Amino acid sequence: MSDLKSAVFKIHIEAPIQRVWEALTREKEVLPHFYNSVMHTPALAAGSPLRIRSLDEKFTAVVGDILEVEAPRRFVHTMMFTQLEDAPSKVTYELTEKDGGTELIMLLDDVPAGSKSEGYMMSGGPFITETLKGVIENGRPPLKHRMFLGMIGLFGFMTPKVCRTENWSFDRKIS
Repeated sequence: MSDLKSAVFKIHIEAPIQRVWEALTREKEVLPHFYNSVMHTPALAAGSPLRIRSLDEKFTAVVGDILEVEAPRRFVHTMMFTQLEDAPSKVTYELTEKDGGTELIMLLDDVPAGSKSEGYMMSGGPFITETLKGVIENGRPPLKHRMFLGMIGLFGFMTPKVCRTENWSFDRKIS
């Protein structure tokens, strides 16, 4: 049995591909589909580091490197959770115009099987795709996701010290 796992999450969004792309790759503003975090990168381009940070930028939850950007069809990056010691995984977003809207496929690769990262990512796939769909189509996440996002806000004070942004500068290489 392999020690790495892959997963595929697919959803249809009733919106033009460019609108989905812009919502997915928006920088420096709250992204509900990324757990109300903010995406930071020096450039939305292959080779650039990627950080997913809290709105106040005090904490960094996810770090990685951008591997591919083919607007508005493909966005690929590595990622690892800063509070875990698991190896990085790869996330690929593929967008295709289909049935008057956009099909979004989220592929997870190289996820360490049996790890905490695996648990987070397997529950995160549906959350990210369903929240993105809700925000684009209805202007807000589904109710159960809004409730979860509210809970995240309440427990932010419990974020581990290892997640402090000063520990995760753009200069820090992710292996």
